[in-house]
Amino acid sequence: MLAASLPAVVSNAGAGAAVSPSATPTATVTGSVTLNGAPFNGGKVPFGSLVDLVSGAITLKTGVGTLQVTRVSARVTAAFVLRFIHANGKPYVQLELAKGDFSVCPKRPKRKTYGVTAANKTVVRGLWGNGKGNFQTRGRFAAATVRGTHWQTDDRCDGTWLKVVTGVVAMTSLKTGATTSVRAGQTHLVFAS
Repeated sequence: MLAASLPAVVSNAGAGAAVSPSATPTATVTGSVTLNGAPFNGGKVPFGSLVDLVSGAITLKTGVGTLQVTRVSARVTAAFVLRFIHANGKPYVQLELAKGDFSVCPKRPKRKTYGVTAANKTVVRGLWGNGKGNFQTRGRFAAATVRGTHWQTDDRCDGTWLKVVTGVVAMTSLKTGATTSVRAGQTHLVFAS
């Protein structure tokens, strides 16, 4: 069963958790990756770290599973802050999308016309995730909670977009708390407004 509801609370202590946030994930790296702004070739990735897949990929081994994270494309920012959270009482490793230049986005029109132009669909930042275990990607407007699957999360000008290749992902609006199950072969967009 997916841990679908939010809010996911950042844990500072592992009280009652099967996995402790003090168990620092380890990573292997291909290509160019930075950790907190410095070149990173692999090793420990403390929670709270900013990871930027400049032109590379990273595989994280954590207490909740293993996850490979890759870029969406060379034109899209692929950075995240690594967090340890609880959702529905279960431990998850969260990748909170970071960085990206949202000044490229047009001023938001009324909702009924939003999302129709190519400019509104511009992807500012995004990540591909492929792994087994309890993971969540968190964008500006929604969070995608998984238990081992292959999925893509993008922060676009018009909202947070999800594509699922395998498995089922629970996508939750950060504004309303509404959760949608997105299955393999499907996409879903949580609008910015």
